[in-house]
Parts: sequence; C-alpha cells; structure tokens
Amino acid sequence: VNLEMKMIQMADAVLAVSKRETGIILESLPETETYNVGHIMEIDESKMYKTFNQRRGILFLASFNDIMYYNGDAIWFFIKEVFPLVLAKSKAPVSLIIAGKKIPKELRDLVMKDGLLSRNIIF
Repeated sequence: VNLEMKMIQMADAVLAVSKRETGIILESLPETETYNVGHIMEIDESKMYKTFNQRRGILFLASFNDIMYYNGDAIWFFIKEVFPLVLAKSKAPVSLIIAGKKIPKELRDLVMKDGLLSRNIIF
C-alpha cells in the first residue's frame, strides 16, 4: 500500500473506479485530485464492427492475481449456477471467454474436469 500511495502522490490526478476507492485515497491523501469514473463507459457505436445481434458469446474480463476472491468467486458462481442454464436454453453454441491477470488454477481445474464446460470455456 505504501508504494501505491507514493505512486498516487506522483500523479497529476487519479481515476478511481468506485466511491469507496475515492474515499480511501482522499482519506490518506486529501489534496489528491481524484475522479470517480466507475465501470461504465460511453461507447462510440459508429466504431463497432458488429451489431449486438451479430455478436456471440460472453466475455468475463477481470484481474484475479491467482486468488479466488471477488472476481474468482463471481465467475465460479456463474460457471456453476448460471452458465449451464444458458447452455441448456440456447439454440446456438455459447462460448465463455475468461480473460485477465493470473487466472487461478482452481478455476482452470474446475473447467477442465467438466467436458461440457471445457468445450465452451476459453482462457
């Protein structure tokens, strides 16, 4: 955390992804110019190559850092409880791409030991 705070002090401004993160930064470094941008972005639809109906599959993009906390738990629940329902109800094949930093071994093992999942999930 000390290194992160030093880096923040060196920055002209900080873009935070949540109000909580903004609060933590300002609590420690109240003079920091901080902007809460959240996870929602404006999309220039004129630059999209495919329309919504032309797209296929699901992308889960996250940072894992080799642990199953937060993002790992979320995708684990999705894989175990939701994705099988999606596959069962879909008339066409549905792929799930899991991408991100240091995907945990437990997650890869879960997918690889299940034939149906391993055919539909890509790392």
